[in-house]
Amino acid sequence: MNIEIHQAKGAPRAQAFSLADSLRNLRTADFKLGEGLNPSERRWLVSRLLERKGVASVRYSPESPTLHIEYDGERTNALKLVDFLRLCGVVPAVVLRHD
Repeated sequence: MNIEIHQAKGAPRAQAFSLADSLRNLRTADFKLGEGLNPSERRWLVSRLLERKGVASVRYSPESPTLHIEYDGERTNALKLVDFLRLCGVVPAVVLRHD
């Protein structure tokens, strides 16, 4: 299985974990996409997601294709992330929340 993990740019791995630990209400959601993303689309989308307040990490699995997003439930939610993905031109086929 080929999974890519993305964290805030320039942050050392230890700092990224401390960010996730500081989130008050860490939640995860899987966004299954109707079609895969090419590498440049994937980089662009992941960077846009990581710029959003409350998004801790993004993992992309090209086999599925699926975005696995960890986020702070106090700052955002799965519905807002779906709306943001649609604004970016990506329409998830299925959203699975993990509370």
